[in-house]
Amino acid sequence: MKILMTTLVVLICLIDMISGQACSNFGAGQSVNCNAASACQWTGSASDGQCNCASEVKLDILFGIDTSGSIGRSGFQIQKQFVKGLVDDGVANGTRIGFYMFNTVINRTKELQFWDKTVLGAFAEGMWWSGGWTNTPQLISYGLEHFAATFDAERQQIFLIITDGNPCLPDSQGGCPQTACQYKTQVFQAGVRVVVIGVGDGLNSKYVKCLTQSDSDWIPVSGYSEAAFATILGSLSEVLCPVSKEFKVTEVKASRKSTYSLTDSRLTRFVEVYNSGIDFNVSDIGITGLIEMTRGNGPAVTVTQSQYLVFYDASEAPLGTAMSTPTCHLCEWSQTDNRPCDLSACSTWAGNKAYTGTCFCGNSIYIACRGGGTAATCSQNAALSGSNVYDGCSACEFSSDADQIKDNWDITFSDATMIDTVDYGATGTGSWISVIPGYSLELAWKGFDNDYGTSWIQSCSSFGTPGSDPYAQCEETCVTLGSDCGGTGTCDASTGQCLCDATTGYYPSCQSPGVGCFQCAQTPEVSDCVVVWRKNGTEKYAYYNWTTSAPSVNGGFFLQYFDSSKGGSCPTGVTGGGSDTTCDVTVRAIGAFNKDNAIYSTSADGKGGYARVNNYYASNDTIGGYVYAFEAVCDTSAISTATTCQYYVSQEIPCVVITAAPTLSPTMPPTDPPTPKPSPAPTMSPTYSCPRYWIDNDAICNSNTKDGYTGDRCFCTGKSTRGDTQVCCLLNPDFTTKYDEDRQHKTTEECKMDTQLENGKCRYNDDCEAGSSEGYLLSTGDHSFEVAIDATDSQQCLQTVCWQLKFTETDCNYESSKRRLADSTISDGVIKCDPESTSLAAAGLSIDVTSGCLKIWRGISSSGEIQTDSKNATIDFKVTRLTCEKAEAALAADTSTRRRLAEDCFGNIAIKGELVLVNATSSCQPDCTDGRIYPMRFPVWYNYAAAFVAPPAEEKELPAWLWWLIAALVVFLALLALLVYKYWWKNKATGAALGATQADLDAAVMENEQGFGGDLGNGAVGFNPLATGFNPNAPAGPMNPNAPPHGGGRGGDFVRPVVEPIVFKQEFGPQHGGMR
Repeated sequence: MKILMTTLVVLICLIDMISGQACSNFGAGQSVNCNAASACQWTGSASDGQCNCASEVKLDILFGIDTSGSIGRSGFQIQKQFVKGLVDDGVANGTRIGFYMFNTVINRTKELQFWDKTVLGAFAEGMWWSGGWTNTPQLISYGLEHFAATFDAERQQIFLIITDGNPCLPDSQGGCPQTACQYKTQVFQAGVRVVVIGVGDGLNSKYVKCLTQSDSDWIPVSGYSEAAFATILGSLSEVLCPVSKEFKVTEVKASRKSTYSLTDSRLTRFVEVYNSGIDFNVSDIGITGLIEMTRGNGPAVTVTQSQYLVFYDASEAPLGTAMSTPTCHLCEWSQTDNRPCDLSACSTWAGNKAYTGTCFCGNSIYIACRGGGTAATCSQNAALSGSNVYDGCSACEFSSDADQIKDNWDITFSDATMIDTVDYGATGTGSWISVIPGYSLELAWKGFDNDYGTSWIQSCSSFGTPGSDPYAQCEETCVTLGSDCGGTGTCDASTGQCLCDATTGYYPSCQSPGVGCFQCAQTPEVSDCVVVWRKNGTEKYAYYNWTTSAPSVNGGFFLQYFDSSKGGSCPTGVTGGGSDTTCDVTVRAIGAFNKDNAIYSTSADGKGGYARVNNYYASNDTIGGYVYAFEAVCDTSAISTATTCQYYVSQEIPCVVITAAPTLSPTMPPTDPPTPKPSPAPTMSPTYSCPRYWIDNDAICNSNTKDGYTGDRCFCTGKSTRGDTQVCCLLNPDFTTKYDEDRQHKTTEECKMDTQLENGKCRYNDDCEAGSSEGYLLSTGDHSFEVAIDATDSQQCLQTVCWQLKFTETDCNYESSKRRLADSTISDGVIKCDPESTSLAAAGLSIDVTSGCLKIWRGISSSGEIQTDSKNATIDFKVTRLTCEKAEAALAADTSTRRRLAEDCFGNIAIKGELVLVNATSSCQPDCTDGRIYPMRFPVWYNYAAAFVAPPAEEKELPAWLWWLIAALVVFLALLALLVYKYWWKNKATGAALGATQADLDAAVMENEQGFGGDLGNGAVGFNPLATGFNPNAPAGPMNPNAPPHGGGRGGDFVRPVVEPIVFKQEFGPQHGGMR
């Protein structure tokens, strides 16, 4: 027996596990598991077939596909494949499917229709990503319009929205973030089931979750990955391929008839439920509370999708009657489609107030239950004449418990699990109206959350609307009923309407003003309001947060706060008012509010609210204002579509100021993203012809990726700005306007530029630290920054790019040991630093040009090459360090009253700002939107000492390979010099040897040719001393200067011989000279 029980438990668990899976999870070879799963059916062979949804629930599914810039191209591809998988095999049979793509605008791509499966898959595959803002509010508005135009009462309407960001639009369209909660009433009234798939952590639930009817319709996904999307298939299968019961209690009359009527048999108790999900059998449900019915004992009656089921007490027949039934003869009936209540079988009496009989809606199911009597008595009084009226007297019984009365009842429906429960007046469910005895309590619209009292209203008629929608208008008045308006108002005898005081916290519970307002319901009560004053850099704002007792039905909140711009009636020195002054200035007084000033941003559960204001009076640190909840009774059923409304407010609650530590960086909405505004009509792919502009400088974003840097646009690597890179690292840019005045960079770590890091090449290198930097140092010397332009101009265009150096902050404690200098204040003979000053001279800085406009010609030549006037495409300025004397002169300081400052008088001061491309336009494309992209601004700073030691702005570190090349060249030149020297020295030695040899040769030649070794001097006479003893070249003798020596004797002995020297020539042989 134990083995059998164990096997049974395991089998049940296995079936439950299989039933909870999406059909698409069953792959090849799992045909058995597929067919065992609820609403799944295997098609094809067992080995290569497919498991598809086989649910027969009729659905209208409108997909809202987010194509905004924050998703990115790769993320959208994953999202697209996920949607394609859903529509291929995960949607119930007979489903109509539509697609709305949304970013800045709503592209109503495909409206609800039946699809051929092949065509549907091809369409899903062809969806494209365009980028843009996140216009969720308009998506909801357009979706509601389409659901109303295609409404079919037999079909469940589902709005499936896939998005990753908060509703966010340009400042001209409301700014960021926004909320879609203003459409909550319309969504619930229309009965549209909104399912939100929130991807990543960039979407705050408070902006859109208010549109969902239950927590299960808010489906978070961790991020854009196939694995992450696969985790939600089971949750979505319950939505797109429903297999579990989905119905809710929509109307209850809990009072016993005997407590208010002894004659009318049609005023019996009843409970109405509406089935929006799968067909189910009544015998498969159990009921506890106001009605008791054991699961398995109910009548075997099938309730189909979009059908009402009514249980009524058939055992308490009034005096003189033999019946105890409800009636719906006054319910609304359209003879065109027999909706919402089919009274065709009772057409003669439909709408006739004088009719005393009973009419049931032909398209609803009625089950008679006993109410303390016997089953036999119940059956006799049940009026079981209709084909849609069934005897359940032996199965179900209305409670006789004294606690189950009109103002204290509860009821729960379940099968294996709870399906729906309602507990009147339960803690945390808000205010519940006390109906007039004999009247029912019904949901204002069947899409409202029946857990909260604010969703319920009193029926217009004492008969209620059992088996039908609530009345659109009430005709009876509180006068004829003798109503006291629920004890919270008075009945106006002239109009027959309940009058509720707009300032006492009660409002008329009705569909529209002047039409059947029988009760005054209580507005939600507000509590725990706090306000936090924040300052993030240059951004200052106050953040309010509060809670409420219950969600509003058709309203929101009004906020009063102290405004820094006010103060005309305040005492001297007081600005903006405060709780302790006589001029508590508020933005608007009660009565001056309207729906345009209302706050609809509620918390995810609808029981709270928040607001952010930028002009809060910061000096008020006690009470920061007051918040009111309100309900609106308007000329239409939803406040969002109304033109005039009456407002009913709760008691105001003061908002206590608390002090919070400043955040490290401003927290702004994500959302990355816009692109030029696409047309509502679908196109295959957007194109961008307008130019894009950014600052292209290695000091800002180093383009040398081989050294570890990320590229010329840092995190947004690459010069190509088309597609997803044009919005990269921009904070909510508006690409739909010609000039986005406040365009900023994101402040996240990945969007820091290289100049904001100590070592940009370590950004993604785990082996070193990137660190952080003040920004670009304005060192002494010239600075140049090129403006890059990405355009596809086919003609020569003049691009005008304006820039500016903006200084926003002075740091007086850059080096605490240094003296301080400022712009104009002298104290104790020394100029002091003023942190509020942005004077350049105060920091010892002079810049020749701090703003200007570049005129850049750019276009494509006839050969197809892009030509840019690069000479005029650079921002140029020169930084000069001022001496203390020059700074004093510039500041016009009085030097006569203070001592002379040293040269380091600026060392303790740093001035900070940024260089910004403030605007850019193209002469050829004057209608282009603002094309400035990241990096279009970067931080700059200056300190006197730092500027002196820093290298010039445009000096670049030589790469390692260049140093190696230089070293090689040096070695080569040294070797070449050595070789040249050796060659010269060798030639020199050879030349010297040759010279000596030539001299010897010349001497030998001379001697051979003349016979003498040397030549005669001037005036000398050639002679042969061997032939005579007379030397004519000797000095004159003592007797006669011309006489021969030794007294002039033997003068006649002088001989003149003929000498014939023999000369030998190597080439010609001997030569005889002197021959005659």
